Amino acid sequence: MVGPILTLLAAFATSTGLQDQPDTAEVSPHVSVFARLELAVQGGPRGLIQTDVDDDGADELIVLTELPGRIHIWSGLKPELTTLSKPFVADVPDFCLGPELLPDNTLVLASRIDQAVLLYPLTADHIRSTENPTRSFVPQEIRIALGAIPRALTVGDSSWGGTRIAVVTEAPELLIINGDRIESRTPLVDSLPTAVAFAQGGVIVASQGSPSLVFYAAEASPTAGSTVSFQPGAELKLAGIPRDIAILDLDHDGDEELVCLLGARTAYVLGLEREGGLTPWFSNGAELPNAVEWQTGSLPIDLTTFDLTGDGYLELIATHLSDQVISVLGGFEIEGPRLTNALHGGAGPWRSEIGDLDGDGNPDLAVANPQGSAISLFFGSPSHSSFGGFQGAPHHMAVPVPHSMTSGDFDGDGRDDVALLSAWDNSIGMLFGAPGATASFQPVETIVAPPESDELATGDLDGDGLDDLVMLVQTPLGTKLLALTFGPSGRRQLHSSATDCREGAGILPLDFDGDGRAEVLVSDAAGHELIVYGLSVTGELSAIARLALDDAPGELTPIYGASAGSAEIQLRGLAVGLDGVDGSGIGLISVAPAEQAKSELALGLAPFSIVGTLPTPRPVQDIIGADMNGDGFTDIAALMQGATDNQAGGVLIMLSPNGTSGSSWRQLPPLLTGPKSYHLVAKDLNGDQASELFVSSQYAYRIDTWVGIPGRAPAPSWRLGAHRGCMDMAFVDINGDGAIELIVSNNHSSDVSVLQLGD
Repeated sequence: MVGPILTLLAAFATSTGLQDQPDTAEVSPHVSVFARLELAVQGGPRGLIQTDVDDDGADELIVLTELPGRIHIWSGLKPELTTLSKPFVADVPDFCLGPELLPDNTLVLASRIDQAVLLYPLTADHIRSTENPTRSFVPQEIRIALGAIPRALTVGDSSWGGTRIAVVTEAPELLIINGDRIESRTPLVDSLPTAVAFAQGGVIVASQGSPSLVFYAAEASPTAGSTVSFQPGAELKLAGIPRDIAILDLDHDGDEELVCLLGARTAYVLGLEREGGLTPWFSNGAELPNAVEWQTGSLPIDLTTFDLTGDGYLELIATHLSDQVISVLGGFEIEGPRLTNALHGGAGPWRSEIGDLDGDGNPDLAVANPQGSAISLFFGSPSHSSFGGFQGAPHHMAVPVPHSMTSGDFDGDGRDDVALLSAWDNSIGMLFGAPGATASFQPVETIVAPPESDELATGDLDGDGLDDLVMLVQTPLGTKLLALTFGPSGRRQLHSSATDCREGAGILPLDFDGDGRAEVLVSDAAGHELIVYGLSVTGELSAIARLALDDAPGELTPIYGASAGSAEIQLRGLAVGLDGVDGSGIGLISVAPAEQAKSELALGLAPFSIVGTLPTPRPVQDIIGADMNGDGFTDIAALMQGATDNQAGGVLIMLSPNGTSGSSWRQLPPLLTGPKSYHLVAKDLNGDQASELFVSSQYAYRIDTWVGIPGRAPAPSWRLGAHRGCMDMAFVDINGDGAIELIVSNNHSSDVSVLQLGD
């Protein structure tokens, strides 16, 4: 018999409204995140720029979306896990090119629909929230008609008279704009221009018609009303479609060199370590020297220049669309760049820009990611060893196609370790924590696992103080439980149960009877029951109790709390995902006190009973118990996938009754996640008693996050970038320094990401 049902679990009626919460809740202390961060931006963010609009020492991030056409301006961005403010937004025509920036903070766009260049002067008034509570604005617009559809746009310092705007169109034509007027029009030698850049003495245009590069030399023009005209030089034929070009002094010899991204994996470099720079390539009648070719990442698409080292010379940032890599490059030699830093740029990086978003004097890198509907940010720091100060989430190789992951201290050294289960070759990869200043693992150790192994979990089954592994093994006869116990001096022993579970769907090690030896609770989806397994002192692993259910159980989570008049935290209940003919829900389970549980298990009785169900609109993918609003009571968060793999998922948060606002659980509005949402974890990282929430999205290659706020619903924060195919997650301390890391298993890239979290 189960003891008295807890007040926490006895009331299970739901309501759709959130209780009245104070509007003056204090902002939680921040948690710094050392990884790739993402801003959610709908509408196809392809262009971006950074500039200090309000002269406060920190740049604003300005993002252009294609459909709907909008300018988004973020101010005060910092690498901290806090509530993110909304951007200031202005409507512009759809499908614009840009943005580029004039020295007076005028944004330059080129409208393909209107066939015009658009100028938008920006001022500090556009980003003052106290004077603009709606966070929308209507900027002044200056239109310059082009007469043809623009294909590429740039702003730069001309060698004949200051800053100019250069536009190439489908005419095909090169247009130079000075202020608000067209200064010159020049027919292009080749069709379908793809990029344009200012060079000493003129303009270089890349085109895909031939494909080619052509230098257009600026000359004094006799035409009234114009200051210059342009004459084409030699046409340099290319072996692939040119996608972007950059002009800079690579070898620090005072001459300009050109870098052109083209083809599948190639960068053409002209003028490197040659006297005269680009001149020999673009002089009619000259014999063309051989270009230098560098191999790049897959499908190089964008180039950005910036002085990362402060020596007065520019470095390169190259974006590669197919392998999703942002390459920071410097120290240029004929053989290639000596200094490199490869960063994972998200689901489809398109364009990058550098500025100083947090005002700390270190460059910050922003990457437009239209495929992921996001902007990826890498905040620079002088303490980071990577080139440019940029650091994404480090990746550690693991087993092929890791599916399930769990953490614990398996070797007893005080540092957290990670175990990963391969969905490819029936193996378990052990990543043991290593001492040192950096959070890194020792090389992966592989353990053979039975075929069809599924869902790892951690618990101390034999009571020796070391964590052990448990897993489900699916067989044609049913599911059996497998345990791998770790002992002193590296001892390991394998234990297997009978196939007395029809279809294991969830696994949870818990010490029900308080003897220091964890039992293992397994959900049997086909058998509609919960099964308790125990490991005897002789090493026998067997089912010792069962509880029949009306519906199919799935994932499980414990609910902890203190007894009346006591500060001791104990296991108070369970929550389990349920799926039945009448719909889906969360089963609430009351658990007997330890002494009573010991007696009931000895009689073969389950020390728990189901006391109610909270309905959910879709089946529960994952479930956790955590205090989401800081009231001292354990709430329930349930993850549900979308109707299809490509649709967004959602998290339902059920706030626990707290004795002051009625007896029912209160359901918050769902939190939207990325497609193919897989796993969720929660932890109070900033000490305010309200847990932060993290949800992995396998198809979005990211972790959605929410910051817990005492007395309030969780607030959206950064989306954290991991690697390809994010699945399981765990909070760990790899090197024993007390700092928390979030470990993410990446199914598609066969590795784990280490996201560092700290004050």
